[in-house]
Amino acid sequence: MATILTRAEIKQQAKARFRENRGALLALNSVAIILSIFNNWQISSFSYRQLDVDSDLFINNSVFQKVVNSGINLHLFGDVNITFTYSGFISDLFITFLTAGITIASLRWLRQPKETPLTTPFKQQFLTFSSTFFIPFLALYLLSNLATIVGTLLLIVPGILLLFAFRPLYLLYSDIGADAGYFAFLKTCWTFMKGHKFDWFVFELSFLLWEIGIAVTFGLLAIYVVPYHNLATAGFYESIRLTNNQQNSATTN
Repeated sequence: MATILTRAEIKQQAKARFRENRGALLALNSVAIILSIFNNWQISSFSYRQLDVDSDLFINNSVFQKVVNSGINLHLFGDVNITFTYSGFISDLFITFLTAGITIASLRWLRQPKETPLTTPFKQQFLTFSSTFFIPFLALYLLSNLATIVGTLLLIVPGILLLFAFRPLYLLYSDIGADAGYFAFLKTCWTFMKGHKFDWFVFELSFLLWEIGIAVTFGLLAIYVVPYHNLATAGFYESIRLTNNQQNSATTN
């Protein structure tokens, strides 16, 4: 019976595998790292320029008033939309596919014996752009985003639930496919994440300080965090899969 790791053990495993296979994992995550550095540098550069322009705010004490009036979008750093460099359908789709390719390749590698090398890592990050995955993933991307948007419009909570219910969408497809159709597969993904949506939220939250570290280092910390996070994500998915399999076996018996 396969061992189910805790969240802490999954993250420790990811760190250890990264230390032991640094070159291959950097190659696997190379484009994602470059995009993360560029994105954070652009955001930081814009923010600091805006802060310099508005430096008089610190003198007349209007900073407090702006923070109060702005809610979670702190105008202290200017009216910055944190996703502006990724705006648009094509860029978001590219990043989604790229991340999916990296995590699928990471998952397949984690399932191999520890001494098995990660082969052709640079090429593997683009595997979701192949004919095998592109059309199915495009359909799933559109349907899952539409469902999440509708859920959010109806009420915030359903939107959040759908957001985390679809987190393993592409990893799950790489395992079982969608022979019954894409709508049925979305339902399968929802069932797969039953009892695990909050766990995935906590897992993502545990990387918050790392994300802040990426921001304050103008993206340079992404060289470590991006491979670490993608590898841990694959490991976390595998933990949920094994947990579900054991629960299903216990129910059947």
